[in-house]
Amino acid sequence: MEVFYIIIVVLMAGVIFYLLRRQKKIRHETREWIEQNKKETAASMAIIEERLKTESEEAIQEMMAEHSVLVANIEDAYERQLHQKQEYIDYLKRTWHNAGEAETFKILSNIKKIFIREHLLSDNEMLIIGNIFIPYSSETGEMKLGHIDHLVLLPSGLYAIETKNWPGQVFHGLTKTNAHGFGFLLAMLCPNAANEEEHTLVFTRQKNNGLENPDGAVNVALYTEIGAQVSEAAKQLMKKIAAYDSRVSKVKPIICLGGQKSAEDRSANFTTREKPLVFSDQKTLYLFFQNEIKQQNRLFTEEDLGKIGRMVKKARDFI
Repeated sequence: MEVFYIIIVVLMAGVIFYLLRRQKKIRHETREWIEQNKKETAASMAIIEERLKTESEEAIQEMMAEHSVLVANIEDAYERQLHQKQEYIDYLKRTWHNAGEAETFKILSNIKKIFIREHLLSDNEMLIIGNIFIPYSSETGEMKLGHIDHLVLLPSGLYAIETKNWPGQVFHGLTKTNAHGFGFLLAMLCPNAANEEEHTLVFTRQKNNGLENPDGAVNVALYTEIGAQVSEAAKQLMKKIAAYDSRVSKVKPIICLGGQKSAEDRSANFTTREKPLVFSDQKTLYLFFQNEIKQQNRLFTEEDLGKIGRMVKKARDFI
């Protein structure tokens, strides 16, 4: 009986020993499997990381290439627009001939001589700069080109003068609500115009071979919102000059209605707008500048005017 128990104990000890060895082997194999998986996982991660890096670099290169093409296209389009704008400016310079500009320059020069003779100004305190082009972008993004016949620089400020050399009978500042007897003409010539839109009517006698038509027929020309155009050009010019000299905060717009060659030629101004100012002869323009010089504070010294004048002449096209 004792032998039987001994055999049982030996068998149980053998089973226990086997189980312990088996457990040890399983642990060893498990550790090896874990380590192998770690290595394989690390290798897989390295491969994936390298592939992602390569793909990212390729994607970046592709994006950079697309961006470069886009930038090149934008630059090319800009260069074409700039070239077209310059061609347009050059064309206007070649074709822009206004007989009234010469007459206005003569008037301004005479006014300057009077001021110097009256000791109101020195020679360098009234500068006259002609034919200024101002490219600018409208509110809709459309490229436009403003033009100012003459810019006058005085100690009292800057003045943009637009000359309208219209012979005949000129009626400026008419609107549908302020037509002064010309309502039927405005309704016929500009039926879709707004009530407060400003118009200028110019009446001239028809001529055949230089002689007046015996029937007394007349030509009628209509101009719309010339005041707004002059004011906008002065505003854009102010912005350009203010970029060089921040003290320049205003350029006053002025319209000179010239072209009177005979006793029948006359002009009438009916505008109710504060600007631009409208003058039809040398005397009223002289009196305006005289009052500006005497009544207004001196904003600019002779040296200031010289600097502004040189800047404007150097960048007359403001490109």
